[in-house]
Amino acid sequence: GSELRTGVDALLGKTGTVTERIGPGLSGRVKVDGEDWRGASSEGGVIEPGTQVTVIQVDGTTLMVEKEL
Repeated sequence: GSELRTGVDALLGKTGTVTERIGPGLSGRVKVDGEDWRGASSEGGVIEPGTQVTVIQVDGTTLMVEKEL
């Protein structure tokens, strides 16, 4: 059956927009569902503001994201 995810786990798979540059070893900011979160790249590359990203992991209060294809 479908599993109900709550809290930050509910953000997995959601799409967001980078609002502050994310780079290797440098966390930035991501807006998901109107909320501002710390974001980090799972790919190690630079992600510029305005880029659409997908949340693939939640580490505490940091969302691990990757660029949408």
